[in-house]
Amino acid sequence: MSTILLSRKVDFVNSRQKLQILLRRLLTRLDLDSTTIYLDFGSTDFSNSGMISLKLSRPLRRRDCIYLLDVAALKESAGENFFTCPGSMVQTPTHGCRSLKDILESEDMKKIIFDVRDVSRTLFTHYNIILRGVIDLQVMEIVARRSIGIQSNLVRDLDVCIKEDSPVSKRDIRRRTGIEEKRRKLLVAAQHMNFYNRHAIPHTEQRKIKKLLTQNIAQNVQFLPGLQRVYQNMLRYGTTKGNRCTYKFPTIIFQHK
Repeated sequence: MSTILLSRKVDFVNSRQKLQILLRRLLTRLDLDSTTIYLDFGSTDFSNSGMISLKLSRPLRRRDCIYLLDVAALKESAGENFFTCPGSMVQTPTHGCRSLKDILESEDMKKIIFDVRDVSRTLFTHYNIILRGVIDLQVMEIVARRSIGIQSNLVRDLDVCIKEDSPVSKRDIRRRTGIEEKRRKLLVAAQHMNFYNRHAIPHTEQRKIKKLLTQNIAQNVQFLPGLQRVYQNMLRYGTTKGNRCTYKFPTIIFQHK
């Protein structure tokens, strides 16, 4: 199995100015026919805090930058609904998008998310965003598994898919697993302390948890392109006994209704 290189460059977006710069980069470099936007929202509750990671994948680029959006900082700097903040561009791009809300609601811009259900609900409830044009990688994995004769009703989470299917190097997978385990242990210890001592989680522990969460989210989004390629090959050709699969690759696009 081939090895995919992970990007080491991460840009933090925590102010209105940086958000406008990000939008200018995204919208001026976006090619609807060949560009894919990969998104990871870190947790199901990103309405008031948390991180959102974004990766723009373009042809002939081996490594693309990862953008980390700090929800709490952007709410303070760009307003409660920072998704509607327009980019700093002289002209409106040909695809008509000027903000993150426009990108998320565009049917023409292909976006990849693993398990879109809670993400879609939160975006609609808190930001009035109707998510369109999204390929749900979790659904693709289920269909790909069944297309090669593996019948199972179990729905696998991202951790399992990365460990079992990702073409990324084992070293990067172990690094991601170590970061996730450290974050979970710190979070459990902090919650235990908060429950028994009736005090808020100490700031030092909060900083450690946030740092590990940031690293984890920055890594998660980088595994999505490799997983997508693996499941596409399973759907197109099959992977068992060397036989080509006759199942044609379907377009699995989620539209919020």
